[in-house]
Amino acid sequence: MNSTSFLRRWSQRKLEGAVPSAPATGVKQAAVPLPAPETLDFDADFSMFMQEGVDGEVRRNALRKLFMTDHYRVMDGLDVYVDDYSRPTLLPSDLLQTLDHAQTLLKKTEESIPGAAVDAAPDHPESV
Repeated sequence: MNSTSFLRRWSQRKLEGAVPSAPATGVKQAAVPLPAPETLDFDADFSMFMQEGVDGEVRRNALRKLFMTDHYRVMDGLDVYVDDYSRPTLLPSDLLQTLDHAQTLLKKTEESIPGAAVDAAPDHPESV
């Protein structure tokens, strides 16, 4: 197989695909009067804002209005990262009382056992 013929065919196909298509001859869509995006609700027809020739800002405002409706603003169970985790929840008072009681019992146990207060050896030996 000749690589030159392959490259020539590939180049021709690429050039044919790069030729812009001819514009439609004199066919223009009639401009449809668009309602103000602020007046739209979820049941409104938003397809008219997606047509060719609609100003980008008007299209964005309409889509913003659509996605701000209650239909799309419902929280689902998958939004686990939207909570504020910087403020920890406080422990319930009954749990605090249980912990305080356990700490008192442990302190009494340490005092009753001789040698329990001796410092434990480090987990790793000292380096030489």
